[in-house]
Amino acid sequence: MYVKDLNHRLVMVNAQYLRLHNVTEEEVIGKRGGSRLSDEERARMEETDQRVMDAAAPTTSTLRLAGKHDNGTDAYYNVSKFPVFDADGLVVGVGGINTDVSKLFEREEMLEQAKAEAETVARAAQVANLAKSEFLASMSHEIQDSPERRSGYGRPASRQPAGRRTAEPCTEPSALPAASC
Repeated sequence: MYVKDLNHRLVMVNAQYLRLHNVTEEEVIGKRGGSRLSDEERARMEETDQRVMDAAAPTTSTLRLAGKHDNGTDAYYNVSKFPVFDADGLVVGVGGINTDVSKLFEREEMLEQAKAEAETVARAAQVANLAKSEFLASMSHEIQDSPERRSGYGRPASRQPAGRRTAEPCTEPSALPAASC
C-alpha cells in the first residue's frame, strides 16, 4: 500500500511495498513511486493516478508488467487506487493497493491450454467415431448385398424337426446310388 501527494511523490508506504521494491522507507519517501517501472510504465501509472485525483473517484484495473517477476515472467497486479482527501474534503493525493495476481493468471492460462487440448481430443474422437460409423455402415451393406446372400448360400440352414436324422454325408460317391448324393 502507498499514498502519493498531488505531485506523485510517495508520502507513505507499508512494509510489503518496501519488501516488494527492496528499498527502505528513507529511500522512497518524497520520491516518485514505481522505482521498478520503465519510464513508459511509470507514465501510464501516473496518468491513472491523475485521473483518480481529478475525478475524486476510485478505480480498479489490472496491470501487466512484462518480465518483472524474479524468474523473468510477466507480473500481473490488481491495482486499486483511491483519492485521498484532507479535512476539508479536498483531494490531496492518491492511495493505492497493488495485489499480485500473477498465479491466478498462470492458472487461467493453464486452464485455457487444457481446454484447448481437450477440445482437440474431442474433435479427433468425433472424426474417429464418424469414420467407424461409415465403415460399419459400408460393411453392413456389403454383407447384405454379397453374392452368397443373393444366391441363397448366405441364408441360415433350415432346422430339422427334433428326432429326425439327416442322411450321412457322401464320402464315396461311387459306392452310393447316384440319387443319394
